[in-house]
Amino acid sequence: MGLYDQIHLTVVNNRDFIADADVATAAMMHREGTHPTYNVPILIFVSAKNQDPMFTGMMMSSAAMIAHNMVLEATELGLGACYLWGVLTAVSNNPDLLAKLNLPEGYDLFAAIGVGPTSETYEAREIPADRISVNVID
Repeated sequence: MGLYDQIHLTVVNNRDFIADADVATAAMMHREGTHPTYNVPILIFVSAKNQDPMFTGMMMSSAAMIAHNMVLEATELGLGACYLWGVLTAVSNNPDLLAKLNLPEGYDLFAAIGVGPTSETYEAREIPADRISVNVID
C-alpha cells in the first residue's frame, strides 16, 4: 500500500550492542555461552508504526519482505546474511536494549537480520516442485 513513511530501518554496527544482544538472546533461549547473533558485524532491524491492531499483520508482512529482500541483496553482494528472530524477540523484550535503538515514537520491531562477510559459497540447487503442497481452486 506504499506506506513507506511507516517503516523504519535501524542499522547497528556497535559491537557493544551486538554483544549485549547476543548475551540477552542466549539467556532467553536458555543457551548461555552460545552466539545467536553469529558474531555478525551488522544487525539491521525493521520496525513499523503499529497504531492499529487491524494492520499488525500487514506491517509484519511488509517488514518480513523488506528483510528478505535485504538478505537476497546481501547474498548477491557475496555477503552472509541470516534472519535473527531470536534476537528480535530478545531485544523487543529488553527495555534497555530496545531504548538504545532509538526507534521513532509508536514503532515496534518486526524483523531483524545479521549481515557480514562469509567464507560460505552459495551453489545453485534443485528444489523439488512438490516440496510445498498445493491445491488449486477452479
